[in-house]
Amino acid sequence: MHSSLRPLDELPTDYAEFAKSLGLNDGLILDDGWSTKVDLLKLVAAYVQSEKPQLIVECGSGLSTLVLARCCQLNKTGRVVALENGYAFAEETKEACLKYGLKEYSKVVVAPLEELELSGESYEWYGLARMPETAQIDMLFIDGPPDFFHEQSRYPALPRLYQCLSDNAVIFLDGTARQKEKETVERWLRAYPDFSHEYVANQRGCSILRRVSQ
Repeated sequence: MHSSLRPLDELPTDYAEFAKSLGLNDGLILDDGWSTKVDLLKLVAAYVQSEKPQLIVECGSGLSTLVLARCCQLNKTGRVVALENGYAFAEETKEACLKYGLKEYSKVVVAPLEELELSGESYEWYGLARMPETAQIDMLFIDGPPDFFHEQSRYPALPRLYQCLSDNAVIFLDGTARQKEKETVERWLRAYPDFSHEYVANQRGCSILRRVSQ
């Protein structure tokens, strides 16, 4: 099978240095247009290594899945379940995780998009029929579905998964420098006042939502 990993010497310097810091010395799966930026990868990697979430659910898959699973492996606990609507992307991610011996710490679920209505508005979001029955979600990382399906394509993540979140769950939403993602966060905060919001002004912008202490 042809490896989807790009060797370190073919990666941008910041990605190569980050990969080496995690011991991902055989390279990374990197799509220059789609992959998570290295500043956000560092942020979520630091969080996972510090807080040791037991279940991470990711909307989308790819480089971030590999990084999150590797952090769980380094912690010797936890795993990531990634929802992916694209079969080819899912297979590429699975292959990369297997290359690094991360099967125990990762599961990529092929989850085709399905029509969904929320508050009278139609969306296309991941079907959850193949989602494994799991413990409560400690960390939710949202970087999908792609926004060409709906201008707020990531909004359904919280309504659909809210009941599965643990009491200490933390949500990371990528891309919130964009207005439509800012509006998604505003809608979430109105609908779920038990969450606080922190904005991180990195390359694409990241919103972090945490449950407010009772």
